[in-house]
Formats: sequence, structure tokens, C-alpha cells
Amino acid sequence: MDILITAIVSIEIFFFLISLNIRKQFQWFITKNRDLDLKFKKDLVYKFKKNSYDTSLGWVPKSNSSKVEFIKSAGEIKKKFKIVKYNFSEYGQRKNTYKPKKKYISTFGDSFVFCKHVNDKDTWQNFLSKKTKSNVINFGVNNYGIDQSLLRYSLIKKNLNTKIVIIGFVPETITRIKSKWKHFYEYGNILGFKPSYRINKNNKLIWEKNPLKNTNILLDNIKLKNLISKLKKQDYWYKSKFSKDLIRFPYSYSFFKNLNRNSKILINYIFFWLTDNNTYQENAWNVVLEENQKVIKNCYNNKTDTNLLKKIIQKFIKDIEKEKSIPIIVIFPYKIDVLEHKKYKKNYYTDFFKEFEKKVNCIDLTEIISSLRTKELNKFYHSNFFGSHFTPNGNRFCANYIYKYLKRSKVQ
Repeated sequence: MDILITAIVSIEIFFFLISLNIRKQFQWFITKNRDLDLKFKKDLVYKFKKNSYDTSLGWVPKSNSSKVEFIKSAGEIKKKFKIVKYNFSEYGQRKNTYKPKKKYISTFGDSFVFCKHVNDKDTWQNFLSKKTKSNVINFGVNNYGIDQSLLRYSLIKKNLNTKIVIIGFVPETITRIKSKWKHFYEYGNILGFKPSYRINKNNKLIWEKNPLKNTNILLDNIKLKNLISKLKKQDYWYKSKFSKDLIRFPYSYSFFKNLNRNSKILINYIFFWLTDNNTYQENAWNVVLEENQKVIKNCYNNKTDTNLLKKIIQKFIKDIEKEKSIPIIVIFPYKIDVLEHKKYKKNYYTDFFKEFEKKVNCIDLTEIISSLRTKELNKFYHSNFFGSHFTPNGNRFCANYIYKYLKRSKVQ
């Protein structure tokens, strides 16, 4: 009996230490003490409040500010990364280096609209500005779901008065609209508290405000604990994803409960510790990416999820048309989506957006980009990593294609 107890305790200690060491280097191997019972540092909260926190939207660039960032995708490991600088104007929009007085196109969306990882002169809006001889306004925000983009438009539309409003997003937005705290889906994004929509019993959209009413809550342990407890019940991804991946006591049971994922990560980290070869860390990240890609595809096969996305897009279109502007939807693909389309001639989201093409101006860039040779395609994205963004070449191509669409469709 004593031998059995000793063996059980030894196994538990082993998995505890393994989990502890992997988590120190890999934020997607989530543990209870670091990722659920977390505490926020004062300097982190202060920077968040100063640089981007917004009561309504969750986060947004501050007016007349700037930011410097490394060109680096999540999970990407190198010795050196290049740096880019973002500059923002009075409403938190990115500055154009080419900015004539004429303004008749505004753009809203996520990081592919924001044009993450390129300087101001290399955004597709800047290239499109030169084509149209107008100031194409960039209201894109990193990591936004289309629900937040819709709210951003609603808050600023009276100051716009543009003939055309472009709504741009990646297909992954279908997962973002189901989040209230991004950390439950994108592990490590602990400041990503956001508003969202839900559909009620009458099949109507209901707006739910940002759960983080002020940043002081993050520094009050009791209020923070209450907030997280509330979000555990309300956020879809806590039960369906986060809690399944969470490593907690008993650690051996948690590990074996999700053996396929955890064993692949563990094996790669053992090789990394033995060889100090970053390839194994990247392999561990690829395990996470493959899982996330499956989740996105499952969402497009789920009628509840596609119904929510459809209704948000329809509301966006309706709100734009109320302002007597012309809405245009643009779908920006990840590189993995382009390669899939190149192989199978369609994607998991192709049919969904084809329906919109029949009723509204809709540009799915996946097909045109997938028609390019792989060598040329590689120049469009910064890396092969999931979520990697367009290079200046990719943005220039998008601007040219959107411009041709505007002329061909006589939208101008």
C-alpha cells in the first residue's frame, strides 16, 4: 500500500513539475494558478489604461498617439525581428502618408484592415488612396471581432460622411464574436475583455456591454475573482475549450484527459530542452494552431454560429445603408486558407460568403490570391505562421484588386 501511495505521489509531482516548466516558456499550456487564478501587475494595468482601454469597445488606439511593434506572429521564434511604427490621428485611425482632402472611403475591421506589421506608408489604404486620389480612412483595430468593428462604426459614423464603407475581417472572426474574454480562446490575451452580441429566443440580436467596466477591477482581487467567475458562466469558450485544456490538480489526470494535445507539446519540449533547437518550440505551437483551425472550421459547420455572424454582418450593412453609404465586405484570408483553396478550389467558409455576394458588394480575396504561384504568394505574407499578416507587397496587391473591383462594379 505504501509503495502504491509513493508511486501515485511521485507521478503527481512529476506532472506538476513538467506542467510548471512548460508553462514558463509556453503560454498555451495553461495552468490553473497562472491562467485562471491570475493576478494583474499594476504597471501592466496602467499601460493598458493609458494606451488602449475603452469602456465600450474593450480596446482601441488612443487619439494622436503612436506605437512601435516587432514584426512577429504568435509562437514565432527568431533571434531578431524587424520593427514597425504605427501613428494615429484624432479618432484613433491610422495615419495615411498620402492624404488629399477628398475623403469618400472609410474602412473598419480587424488587424488585416489595420494592416498590422507594416509602416503607415505600406497599408493597403495608403496604396488605395493613391489609386483613388483620396484619403482612405483606416479605422481597423488589432484583434477585433466584427462585433467590435460594428460598434466602432456606430460610435463614429456621424463624423464620417464617406460614400463607401469597407468592412474587412478574417474568417476567424466567427470565433471572436463568441468571446467576452479573449483569454478563454486566445490563451494569454488576458486584457482582451470585450462586448458582444447574442441571439435571443426571438432570433434577435442583443447587445451585451464590455464586462470590464473599469480597469481598477483588475487590481481588486475580490472584484476580479467575481468577474472571472461570471465570465466562466457566460463566455462560450471557457467550457468548450479553455477548461478542457486547463492543467490543474490532479495534474496527471488533467494531462491524460487531453492526452493527444498534451503529449505532443510535452514531447516537443523534451527535445527542445535536450537540443536547445527552437524548431521544437515552433512544433509545439503548431499543435495549438492545428487545433484552432479545427475549431474555426467547426464554427462554420454550426448553424448557431453562422446565424450569429450572418446577423451581425446584416446589421452592419443595414446601418451603413441608413447613413446613405455603400457597404463593401472584404474577406482577408490567412495564408493557410489560401493554400487550402489552392489545393481544393474552395474553403470551409466559401459557401457562407458566396451567399452575401448575391445581395451586396462582397470581395473574398482568397480566390484571387490562391491563383498566384506559391513563390509569389510567399512574398505576400510575413511568414508561414498562422495569423501572419500581409507584407507591403500583399497590401499593394489587395489595394489594386479592390480598386479594380470599384471601377468594374461602378461603385466609385
